[in-house]
Amino acid sequence: MKTFIQDFQGRVVEIENYFKLVNEMEKLESQSGRSIAFPTGSYYTVDRELLTILKSHCYLLLYNLIEPSIRNGLKAIHDAIALEQLTYQELHPKIQKLWILNDLSKSF
Repeated sequence: MKTFIQDFQGRVVEIENYFKLVNEMEKLESQSGRSIAFPTGSYYTVDRELLTILKSHCYLLLYNLIEPSIRNGLKAIHDAIALEQLTYQELHPKIQKLWILNDLSKSF
């Protein structure tokens, strides 16, 4: 479970850094210069189309954070239950309810 949390926190930092970059580029786009200077001496002009693309990627990054986090979290719970060889009666009532709902969904 600890690895799961560390992985999640690392992904959050990466996404926050991307959001900061997009935010800075958005500020740049509204200014008259609108160019990014690279250490090589080349420049890149920030335009509205590029910002739209970068912003749409924000949603993808969030999805890619949430979906595997939920999947890995559920897997970690399942692995802990299997490792400790817990029975249904030993589980928390909320997990018991999820167990029942999952078993019912397999019967349809």
